[in-house]
Amino acid sequence: MSRKTFTVHPILDDIKRVVIESSNVRTNLERLKEVAQKIAEQPCPQRDYSFYPDLDENDLVQFAFILHSINFQFTEFQKPWRSFKVEYEGGEYNGFFGLVYSLRKALDQNTPILKANYLAYLTEEEARQFLTGKNIAIPMLTERVFILSEIGKVLAEKYDGRFSNLLKLSNKVFNCGKGLVEKIVTTFPSFNDIRIYKPTGNVVRFYKRAQLLLSDLHYNPKCSFELKDIDRLTVFSDYRLPQALRHIGILEYSRELAMKVDSKIPLPEGSDEEVEIRAHTIYASNLLCKEINKYAEKPMTTSMLDFCLWLEAKKSEKPHHLTKTTHY
Repeated sequence: MSRKTFTVHPILDDIKRVVIESSNVRTNLERLKEVAQKIAEQPCPQRDYSFYPDLDENDLVQFAFILHSINFQFTEFQKPWRSFKVEYEGGEYNGFFGLVYSLRKALDQNTPILKANYLAYLTEEEARQFLTGKNIAIPMLTERVFILSEIGKVLAEKYDGRFSNLLKLSNKVFNCGKGLVEKIVTTFPSFNDIRIYKPTGNVVRFYKRAQLLLSDLHYNPKCSFELKDIDRLTVFSDYRLPQALRHIGILEYSRELAMKVDSKIPLPEGSDEEVEIRAHTIYASNLLCKEINKYAEKPMTTSMLDFCLWLEAKKSEKPHHLTKTTHY
């Protein structure tokens, strides 16, 4: 028996039982192989990080951490399905980019959003000043204020106010509990993106925002931070990726689940359907990435594939699933 007691990959290990027991979602492996060859023949799109402000590296890292700490739900889950929009320097941005530019506007107006002590005691009234868009205040404002307060207090108490000090602890994603994803989710509870899959009773770790944050820092040309094991990140399981995988025929939903998603009926956070969608998204994407790399001239990481799928989701005529959550 091996003396190792830790899991080889905490996320991939957790989703195995969900994939096996799933009754609402299926991964079409034959279609996956067909899609992999097509993706491998195309140039891999590169994400543009110009939306980040021009800051010194410590402040850039701080900005990224704050941005991804509140990077979730941007649309009201009711008619007329309004999405958070922000105007900035003549342009109009919605969703995630609306959040980016609302934070940039705050910086332009000298609001000290990069200061841990400011965030620690942030009030909802103060947050509303920079998180109200052209049309609506950002959804789940109260939850966002709570998270910003949490991260501000932890940064001030443990890391001298700077997230860059945490990054000095490791250059690995997972490392027997000492990797950066592991450190982030244990130090900042709002990043601890886990579910209990009821049919088996096992904990399922997804860690979407923590992984996306580290990927952004690794690939951002303005930042010198580098992960030694970038290939161990999974895709960032959210709304858009399963939408893309379903659009291209890799994910298949049961008739009942398809009806709910297509009718925009929200799926409860932690429901079997929601957990299965997220688990199959990671499972299918991990296999897809491996299959692509059998044919591609240059190796693709799951972070790169995530961006390809995000772009693919924009082509879908069917809606993505809706779940009220702070994790994606």
